[in-house]
Amino acid sequence: MMLPNHRHTAITVIFLLLLLVLAGCNSLPVSDHSYPPLWVIEDPDSSGKVWLYGTVHVLPYGKSPSIKFVQRRGPSRLPLPLSKPEWVSGTLNKVLRRIDLLVMELDYSREPKKLSNHKSVTKTDSYNLNNHNLTPLFSYLSESEKQYVIKAANQRGLPITDLEKLSAPSALFMFSILPRRDTGLDQLGGVEDWLLSYTRIKRTPLAGLETPALRLEAIAAALQSVEPEQQHQIVLDYLGSSIEEAEAPELELQELYQLWRSGELEQLEQQRAAFAEFYPEIYEAFLGYRNRAWIASIIEHINSNKDVLIAVGQGHLIGPENIRELLSAQGFQITRLQ
Repeated sequence: MMLPNHRHTAITVIFLLLLLVLAGCNSLPVSDHSYPPLWVIEDPDSSGKVWLYGTVHVLPYGKSPSIKFVQRRGPSRLPLPLSKPEWVSGTLNKVLRRIDLLVMELDYSREPKKLSNHKSVTKTDSYNLNNHNLTPLFSYLSESEKQYVIKAANQRGLPITDLEKLSAPSALFMFSILPRRDTGLDQLGGVEDWLLSYTRIKRTPLAGLETPALRLEAIAAALQSVEPEQQHQIVLDYLGSSIEEAEAPELELQELYQLWRSGELEQLEQQRAAFAEFYPEIYEAFLGYRNRAWIASIIEHINSNKDVLIAVGQGHLIGPENIRELLSAQGFQITRLQ
């Protein structure tokens, strides 16, 4: 894939690095004792426990079995989990049965549906042109770059008339939220979907660490740290470095799943650090800013004397300024359980 920008070489390096990491996944053993990492936060002043669990937002075909229901006599429909996914360990299962609250990135008790279309996303655009004097993204694009961005918008069902009005922060927000439709991956569920099904059966209360507006705020803050004419390049870099741009997305997704499933973090840490070095603004927009913004809420949950599972994308728990690192700096001891 040819990118219409001068950082093509840097993007190629990062993408090849990622592919090298993924290539090693095929040789990683996935034993019965190898699971995605689960941590517990130790707080002697609290009678409850808080666990951290890193998720993946999209699972390969067949890796996220649905919870089915059986009809019994009378009006009630009783839940029957026929099986649990292979990535759910006995330890995680015990935690899920014990918790008083499930916390995810978004509060699905108020917003049960994913942000999967441009209309729901547009409503969150508090950084619109009128309020913040942000220049439309298209003002800085060459004709070839416009066509490149338009293609990405078509892949995600984003109307061109909307795209032409958006600033670089708003456009980057749209591209990060809306999944590509041409790959079919937008029809796949993730770890959060299974967790929601499981906890709804148990009637476990839900909470979230952010609103869509905070996501947009993070992107706007990161992009506004550079000159306006540089912001469009960050959008192009994101589109070029996104794993969704791979030629074989199903294969890449399967390999990423195997790496996450194995519980090995060293390779992921290296890749995350390299990405943060090459693309500091993108890293800040999607991880650094949000991680720092979440810490106060997480500490409130730690001090709540409740048993709480905090399940967020695994990228928030590794790499520079990750949640575990930020909590450790606050004096909390974090221990890996699996």
